[in-house]
Amino acid sequence: MAFSSDVKNAYGSLLHPGKNTSRNLDVYSAMKVYYSASILPFILFLIFGIAFSLYAGSPCSASAVPIGTPVTAGCGVGGLSIFGGLISSISPYVGVAIAVFIGGIVFLLVLVPISILVNAAIYQLVGRRLLMTYARGYGKTFSAIMYSYMPFLLFSWTFFVPVLKIVFLPIVAVWQLVIFIIAAANQQKITRMQSFTTYFATFFIIVLILIFVYASVLIGIAANGMPFTG
Repeated sequence: MAFSSDVKNAYGSLLHPGKNTSRNLDVYSAMKVYYSASILPFILFLIFGIAFSLYAGSPCSASAVPIGTPVTAGCGVGGLSIFGGLISSISPYVGVAIAVFIGGIVFLLVLVPISILVNAAIYQLVGRRLLMTYARGYGKTFSAIMYSYMPFLLFSWTFFVPVLKIVFLPIVAVWQLVIFIIAAANQQKITRMQSFTTYFATFFIIVLILIFVYASVLIGIAANGMPFTG
């Protein structure tokens, strides 16, 4: 698909998932759709990240910077501040811009695609091997997960704005779920009820595994004491 077709297909899935999530994609094609669609969100991420990092103020040391005061490089962008100290000697403004730029690349262009790869592997394992509701390959599950990430991708810039983050996070979560159920049904050629069942079965399996791991750690600590202590 051409770049414009990829973008149209990705954003079309936001409002018409039944129509726009049925394309026959493999992992490479789905990744291409994701990166094509990520250009606009990446630009918005930079604009809002830089603006709010410079002017919203953030605790960059023991005391908070007053609201409206330009902050030092990397402050106000949470985990991105690690980059700020490396370049603060250049300029606070340039430092923040570079920090947000690098953070945007790492977050939107590296970590999110990795998350899609991992989530797709989990759903494929449960859907194909355990529940046997999925009949098609990993690439189809990856494509469904990729489509479901479109609301998160498009509104990732709201994470810099506390009020908007509170409003949009629940909306994005429900929106992602609806798109995934429809997209998985289209890609795997199953009913939406089967897709719905597979999603929640996978969710509960993951929760049970996490509980088991957490309980095992607590039991180990109770039996042997905290590690690395005398």
